[in-house]
Amino acid sequence: MLMGGIDEAVHSYLETMPIMRFAGVEVVSLDLGRLELRMPVRPELCLSDGVLHVGIVGMLADMAAGGACYTMLPPSWGTSTADHTLKLLTPAAGDRLVAKGRIVQAGRYASVGAADVIVARHGVERLCATALVTMRNMPPPSDE
Repeated sequence: MLMGGIDEAVHSYLETMPIMRFAGVEVVSLDLGRLELRMPVRPELCLSDGVLHVGIVGMLADMAAGGACYTMLPPSWGTSTADHTLKLLTPAAGDRLVAKGRIVQAGRYASVGAADVIVARHGVERLCATALVTMRNMPPPSDE
C-alpha cells in the first residue's frame, strides 16, 4: 500500500480506462515511482504475421511510464502525455508483454518517466522496446 491512498488512486485511474479492459492490461506491481503492467498478446491486436502493432507496444509503455509518474502526484491531480518516444528493439511476437515503468524526474507541472517493454514467448523473455515519456501534471481546478 502506498502512502496517502495513492495505491487505490492509481488502480482506480487505470481501471477507468476502456483501453485497459479492451487490451487486457493488468497491474502486476505498484510502488512509489514504479508501475509494472502485463497484457496478453491477442491476434486482433497483431499484424498479419503475429507481431503486435507498434501502437499497442507504445500504449503499454506509455501507461507504465505515465502511471509511474502519476504515483508521485498529490491527491486529486491528473496527468496527460505531452511527449512520447519509443524505440523498438525486437518484434513484439510472443505470448505476453510486460512493461516496467519508472520515474526519471518528478516535477510540479511536468514529469519524465521511462519504461522497458519485455516480450515473453514460450517462457523466454526479451527486451522488446524502451520508452521515454514526458507527462503534463495538472492540479485539480480549485488548485490552479
